[in-house]
Amino acid sequence: MGKFWTFFLLIFMGLLGGCGQVEAEISYREEMATLITKIHAYATDKKADFGLLPNGGLALYQEEDTSYSSRELMKKINGVLVESVFYRWNEEGFAATPAEDRNYFAESLVKPKESGLPVFCIDYTADKEATNDATGLAEAAGYASLVMPRRELDTIPTTPIPQVNNRDIKNLQEAKNFLALLNPGKFSGREDYLTSLAKTDYDLLIVDLYYGDTPLTVAEVARLQRKGNGGRRQVYAYMSVGEAEDYRPYWQDSWVSSLPDWLAPPNEDWAGSYHVRYWRPEWQKILFGSPDAYLDKIIAAGFDGAFLDVVDGYDYFAEQTL
Repeated sequence: MGKFWTFFLLIFMGLLGGCGQVEAEISYREEMATLITKIHAYATDKKADFGLLPNGGLALYQEEDTSYSSRELMKKINGVLVESVFYRWNEEGFAATPAEDRNYFAESLVKPKESGLPVFCIDYTADKEATNDATGLAEAAGYASLVMPRRELDTIPTTPIPQVNNRDIKNLQEAKNFLALLNPGKFSGREDYLTSLAKTDYDLLIVDLYYGDTPLTVAEVARLQRKGNGGRRQVYAYMSVGEAEDYRPYWQDSWVSSLPDWLAPPNEDWAGSYHVRYWRPEWQKILFGSPDAYLDKIIAAGFDGAFLDVVDGYDYFAEQTL
């Protein structure tokens, strides 16, 4: 009887994990490293100089007890973006990031910096003094700094752009500043959105592939690739690799009542987002590999690269197995 129930349990867990594999046996961090490597290989085959900028996931780049080479992984990306290094948003509002967390960021970013990867830092505060402090601390550490007054990333800051210049920016290593604007709902329309972005002098723009239900066109992306002062800049498109979003074109209404087994429960902190078993082929086919895949649309629109969000999705699944 005991063997029967043990066998039944293993089958049940395997069905949940997909492909008969027990989720507890999956190396979630390795699977994310593998996914990033696949995306790099596919994208650069389509466009040789296409770049990748992951958000967070700093554990991926540490030389610990890993079954993959973090050094090789860092050769597949073109920079690292981190949030709330010096100032962050919490339930009480904006506050300085605790010293312990600041130290963690500083230590975890040593290896990416040693590998020659530029670091992009987004801090959150609406306070002028804190904004100046965050900008100064980031520049002292060698990071490109962006301080946003809202965590929704839906506005263009009114504060001066750090290290503004009119040079042509050929890659992320040359970028001295950047803007991440992922939610354009506050603009009066598509033209207002594009015009407002185009006239800025940021070296790097991180934007969504879509405005409303329509992706940006090649001509629109080319327009954004020219700074207001005339210099060429880099423009990257947002792509979540660790969560699915129910407002994206790939989402099927039937999934709400009956989630495919490669989808996990919703992220309670972000409405409309679902944890995803990113190692599963069903999800990866949505991300890349066909004209209708998300990455393929980004490349076809002429973007310089992709901003990969939720690369730390491995943390969620690791916690479920504890």
